[in-house]
Amino acid sequence: MLTHHFGLQLYVMPRPHRPHQLLVLPMLPANTSHKHVQGLRAPRGIAVPADPVRAAAALHRRLVTDYRLASPTPIRRSSPGHLQVHVTLDDRQRPRIRSGYIPVFIELLAYGGFLLDPATGECHLPDTLSTEETRRQLVKSLQRLRRRDFRIIVHSADGPRSHPPLPRTSPRPGLHR
Repeated sequence: MLTHHFGLQLYVMPRPHRPHQLLVLPMLPANTSHKHVQGLRAPRGIAVPADPVRAAAALHRRLVTDYRLASPTPIRRSSPGHLQVHVTLDDRQRPRIRSGYIPVFIELLAYGGFLLDPATGECHLPDTLSTEETRRQLVKSLQRLRRRDFRIIVHSADGPRSHPPLPRTSPRPGLHR
């Protein structure tokens, strides 16, 4: 499974009966389901050589551009509300984050240390982090998202709690003229 920080995923597997080839199949973008892609043309999977350099060139030429162009529509269709990020805690009290916005995936996957669950499209932190490290990383990532005008909805047993976007601050305080 190859994951891009936009929430796009490719499934790579050996091609049956062709030992020197791989099959590369695009998966649904993160936080989307089949109902979000109804009526859209799906990019096809392709066979590529098992050589990494030739495979990368073939992927770029024959699949990646079509996949990236096709993915924003289902991602937008899956958005639960205007600039909302939904956070739930699993049975081990570890955060699971859902959103339909590419900037959220970039923040969480590229900068926040989160992983993408291919089955659910939810972002989660690695199990190797301690409870304190998990809490610290979650708070830091959610604060950055709030500064980027996202509303954070935390779902708990007590009901959902909303945390509005934070006001914008000067990037370098103290340098007023």
